[in-house]
Amino acid sequence: IYPNSAQRNQLWQTFGCVRFVWNQMLNMQIERCKNNPEAKFVNAFGMNNLLKQLKVEYPWLKQAEST
Repeated sequence: IYPNSAQRNQLWQTFGCVRFVWNQMLNMQIERCKNNPEAKFVNAFGMNNLLKQLKVEYPWLKQAEST
């Protein structure tokens, strides 16, 4: 499968957004553990809710496909 240039650009944008969100969530978990070692990790459901807040803070995340 060879994507055309528009599809390639969409893939790069999507992978960039995924990498950014992954790093943001990882940093949040690390800081949370550092500040309060007793705190539990945020599960996938909680992270999905945090993603909504990230999209408000960083509107360019909405440009990537959500599915």
